Amino acid sequence: MDRTTRRKFYNLCNPEEALAPSDPRCVDVDAPAGGARGIRWAAALAQGIELSDRPVCELFTGLPGAGVTTELFRLAARLSDNRDANLLVVHIDAHEVLDFSSPIETPEVLLAVLQRTEEAVTAASGASSKDRLPRLQRWLAAAAPEGGWASDERPAERLRASPDARARFRARVEPELSSFVDEVRDELILLNERARRGGRRGVVVILDGLEKLRGMSTNRREVLDSAERVLVRGAPATTLPVHVVLTMPPGLALRLDGSVRFLPMIAVADREGRRNEQGYAAMLEIVRRRVPEEALVDVFGADALAGRIEQMVHASAGGPRDLVRLLRDCIAAQPLREAEFRRSLAEVGEAQLSLVPESAIPLLSRIHRTKALAPSGPEERDILERLLSDGALLRYQLDGEAWYDVIPAVCRIPGVSVAG
Repeated sequence: MDRTTRRKFYNLCNPEEALAPSDPRCVDVDAPAGGARGIRWAAALAQGIELSDRPVCELFTGLPGAGVTTELFRLAARLSDNRDANLLVVHIDAHEVLDFSSPIETPEVLLAVLQRTEEAVTAASGASSKDRLPRLQRWLAAAAPEGGWASDERPAERLRASPDARARFRARVEPELSSFVDEVRDELILLNERARRGGRRGVVVILDGLEKLRGMSTNRREVLDSAERVLVRGAPATTLPVHVVLTMPPGLALRLDGSVRFLPMIAVADREGRRNEQGYAAMLEIVRRRVPEEALVDVFGADALAGRIEQMVHASAGGPRDLVRLLRDCIAAQPLREAEFRRSLAEVGEAQLSLVPESAIPLLSRIHRTKALAPSGPEERDILERLLSDGALLRYQLDGEAWYDVIPAVCRIPGVSVAG
């Protein structure tokens, strides 16, 4: 394979790139009957929003590399279709408006939702916004830069970048939080009506990326606790007067069991470990959409192609991102030598493996054997929350049944795969 062709396919295999449904590389793995992840996830998220006369809040999460953002792109395309739901979709990348290294709180989350909704409604109407969020200026004044807020300033982004400004804003809002929430709600009601006058059926806000929220090693527990305060059912962010889809750290699902939709990995095997042909076919299609058959032969060789792809699918354990990363590594390593290929396989899960404490080995062994989490107390739950968020544990769903397992790299830890 020449360098120009390698560069082309290498860049088509960016594992960090979330694909829109219109991208020819995007595979709807849930399209076949039964799907490779149990149900059609975008449809499940959409149905209540499409049918309800009242605002709906959906809580959604998924493991690192499962494809949460890609699925939300699919949801957004469905909800914005003017032949059906006809909603104005406000898709927010949480990382752009919230500081992921520290705890989050309700005031800045609501500010981000309101600001981005106002921007989207204004843009859809073709108007220009000279005085952004005028009703919130009294709340924002304490966090204003020297000289005050500029007319085109984006407060949420400034608060994200400035811990001092964020602290001043929280200090101003928190003593009168209910009044602030009421004003945000009033503004969202007006924006929802503006969207309707513009020909839409209303607004739906998708706050994407919070599943990646985990703080730093020194404050992980504090960050997860803050996410629970903001996202628990009944909190202000979940009771807004517009439809909302809120992502959340996967570990938090253990605290909010039963009220969170959890996007699983692709089931390449069933709970008993038997190969699931539908899941394997979905993973193979992900490879072929990135690199066509004739180019795959150039990368792997005709004789080794089928075996090496099967090994990559097994190593990825049904994770689309890890599969695409492996494919990119093989394209980069041309000519691909067996030692290089095996090194790439062995590296899958190494980052997660380094985060597994020795004290967790008996717990991981039990999960690998029983395929269930079932923490016995707060200490085990804390460990599981961390391992879920780090991607050391995997969730699958098939034929109406959900189960968990450890990543293949964790199985190599002495004691994890021991029967008993």
